[in-house]
Amino acid sequence: MKSATESEVEERLAALEQKLEEFSLALRGLEKRVASLPSGVPEPEPESVSNAAEPIPSTLSEQLPQQGAVLNVLTELGRSCLILGGAFLVRALTDSGTLQRPVGAGLGLAYGVLWVLLADRSAARGRSTSAAFLGITSVVIAYPLVVETSTRMAVFRPSGAAAILAVLTVLCLGVAWRRGLGLFAWAALGAAVAASFVLGIVTGAVEPFAAALLAIGVASLWLAYSPRPWRGLRWPAAAAADVFVLWAALRLAPSGPPVPGSTPSLSFFLLLAFALPFLYLGSFAVRTLARRRTSCCSTPCRESPRSQWASAAPRSSSATCRTRSPFWELPPS
Repeated sequence: MKSATESEVEERLAALEQKLEEFSLALRGLEKRVASLPSGVPEPEPESVSNAAEPIPSTLSEQLPQQGAVLNVLTELGRSCLILGGAFLVRALTDSGTLQRPVGAGLGLAYGVLWVLLADRSAARGRSTSAAFLGITSVVIAYPLVVETSTRMAVFRPSGAAAILAVLTVLCLGVAWRRGLGLFAWAALGAAVAASFVLGIVTGAVEPFAAALLAIGVASLWLAYSPRPWRGLRWPAAAAADVFVLWAALRLAPSGPPVPGSTPSLSFFLLLAFALPFLYLGSFAVRTLARRRTSCCSTPCRESPRSQWASAAPRSSSATCRTRSPFWELPPS
């Protein structure tokens, strides 16, 4: 019995020794392979991790300004809706009879002008986006109010509505030019032209709105001559004034059925017909003379006594600088 058990133990020990020798041979092979590898090879895993982490900050920096701009626009839209809510409140009080119609119309116009002034204040603080939204909101409030109070409520006569449109548009154009709000200026000009056409059709009085558009056109023309010129506004304003003067001329034509509404005034039409070319050509002439005088005075020239104008010597008269005297004073011959 003892001899059988001893032989089994010896066989197991021999098998274990053989496995240990195999493990030792495998370990030596691994050591040789590790020793044969170069020592300066960088590890690939940290590089892949760093490369994967690099684009994350760049994408976030690109997305955050866009999200901020969208939030800013949404904020301005929400505030504009609140401002329009105040205008609708004044209208509801007027329609219900709580406020008389002239009082409600005056409060509505004051409310619209208030936001024009606040747009100017906001632009002065460097918030041009907020100022543009405030200005456009004031346009949405004021111009439809003028149309409604002149047609449905009959608060303003056509001449009064035309005067309000002219003053309001000139105010909006002045604020927009002063603060560099181009979108606000285009909105005010487009609303003035549209309101004039609507009121001219509904009331039948074309001449007052032609005069209003003529004043707006001359104002936009001088904005084009300013140190910060806005040349695009003058063309639609001038075209609208021309169309209204032509419309007034067609109303005075003897042929055709009578136009309902107020009776056209021949004297008022003649005044508009002469004022249209006179104001525009006069503005062109004044601007041309002013530019010529400025360009001449900017060039270096030699001054001479005034007595040299009377001398007949061609040499002295050619050497004098004639830009020192006013442009309406000509040298004696």
